[in-house]
Amino acid sequence: MFAEKTMESSTTTGTGAYSLGTAVGAFQQWRATVATGTVVFYYAENGDGTIWEAGFGTLTLGSPDTLSRTLINSSTGALINWAAADAPIYIMSVPMATVLKHLSLGGRASALPAWLQRGGRWFNDSDANAWSTTRGIDLLYNGSTSAELGRYEATPGIYVSSPRRPTLAVGAAGLTLTAHHVGWRLTLDTTAATRTLTLPAIATVDKGFMVSGLGLSSANGVVITPNGSDVVDFGSAGGTLTIPGKVPFDIWSDGTQWRTNYVASTLASDLSSSVNWTTWTPIDSSGASLSFSSVNAKYTRIGNLIFAFFSLTFPATGSGAAITIGGLPVAVPNQSYGRNDAVVDIFGTGTGGNYVILARPVINSSTFIVYGSGTGASVANSSFSTLTISGCLVYPAS
Repeated sequence: MFAEKTMESSTTTGTGAYSLGTAVGAFQQWRATVATGTVVFYYAENGDGTIWEAGFGTLTLGSPDTLSRTLINSSTGALINWAAADAPIYIMSVPMATVLKHLSLGGRASALPAWLQRGGRWFNDSDANAWSTTRGIDLLYNGSTSAELGRYEATPGIYVSSPRRPTLAVGAAGLTLTAHHVGWRLTLDTTAATRTLTLPAIATVDKGFMVSGLGLSSANGVVITPNGSDVVDFGSAGGTLTIPGKVPFDIWSDGTQWRTNYVASTLASDLSSSVNWTTWTPIDSSGASLSFSSVNAKYTRIGNLIFAFFSLTFPATGSGAAITIGGLPVAVPNQSYGRNDAVVDIFGTGTGGNYVILARPVINSSTFIVYGSGTGASVANSSFSTLTISGCLVYPAS
């Protein structure tokens, strides 16, 4: 990009590439300081310096050597249309002020700057995906293409790193991870066999090192194998962890052991079995003194919610009192949000089956009522004579 103490003369006319001549005084030729194909900054002027041009171009060795021209600035504001009378033209390595000014722009451009070298960073504020000139895309040049690092929006002053991560299709094989794989997303073909993912020694990677993975078939899983005596998710030293196929997973280092977001089926079973079911007894609270038979009722509490299941059979009755069933295991709070309707299933033959029946908890009590959804009216005990009803009430405890 830059050359030291370099100057050649030229008799070029027009706005085309410079044809280089010989070194001037104690200065060097361009071919002595940079290789062919290199993009360099240059400064060109006539003998008295009244006509000048600053730019960058590609040096091509030949007979003669040539230097292409892309304008940064000039005495006319455009590429100089050199005349024969301007010769000799002196084409030299750029003054320090020009270099600093150009670099201070931070690589902001509407397209990849031709002078940018591999590993250089630039800011595209004209990409259609950048939305407006107050927003832009932060890019890293790798020598052939530019990869997105993030996006910036000037008005609120927000920079968001790119969420994209490198991916690797491992195929029908295992893989031994190294520090190089940090942040990678992996897929392993588990159709024919279990695949092994071997972790690096936890002491050789930084805290927060993470990879993601997925076995592509549910036929087999992915075996996570730690290095030496390293531990995976509180397992035994050197113990493996098998993750079923088709289950996405993350693995990361907390600095002392490996962690995963995979919940093993045994843990899931433990969570399920940890729910405590307790029997409760539904009673007639309509005033008809009915005795229910075939009663089966249980409840559990998860957080602030009560789940009260019930199934019961009405006796033969001609009572016209509205169905009201008490005995709820936890009183319904004196809040309007405690009144949540539940569908009631009806079994048997009788007038109660002519419409959909709902159960509604009565706030500030331990009872619920039954009513018809079509009419909104309460249902008499006689409508359910000898019928069996079942349902589940869900309501808050407070």
